Formats: sequence, structure tokens, C-alpha cells
Amino acid sequence: MIRANLSAHHYHDFWHAEMTIAIGSNALTKSIAHWIDEALMALFFFVVGLEIKRELFVGGLSTPKQALIPIATAVGGMVVPAIIYASLNYGSDMIRG
Repeated sequence: MIRANLSAHHYHDFWHAEMTIAIGSNALTKSIAHWIDEALMALFFFVVGLEIKRELFVGGLSTPKQALIPIATAVGGMVVPAIIYASLNYGSDMIRG
């Protein structure tokens, strides 16, 4: 945060600097922010998905009784914010958001 607030221009330039991955004659050039947004986040959620799958098959969530509370909180974590958003934006153009 200190770096971002001291020199916004340099901070912006860092995140939009181009980074290239090349294999032979094939090259892929994207900004650092794009690599993080697309590649690293995809890898992160892939690993999280594998961990959840493992827990559902052989871990602590392998029985429906054990999995009930985590599933209910996950559903609540999606539904409650949606209800709050809809109630605050009901009747406005923002409801489509």
C-alpha cells in the first residue's frame, strides 16, 4: 500500500508491464495483472477444487451429516448477499447488476 500511494505512476506501470512466456517460436505476451487474473487465479481455483473433491470423497466431508454445515454456509454466503443487494436496489436500474 505504501508503494501504491507514494508513486501511483510507477505502481500502475508495474502492473501493466508486459511479461512473455515463450516455448520455441510460440510466445504469449500479457500484462502482469492479466497473468495474475487469468493464469494464477485459474490455478488457485483448480487446486481448491481438488482439495474439496478430496474432502468429499475421503476426508472430513465424506458423509452427508459432516458436509451439511459447510454446504449450508456456502449456500448462505451466496444467497444472503444476493438478497441484500436485491433489497437495496429493488425498483432501480441497478437491480440487473
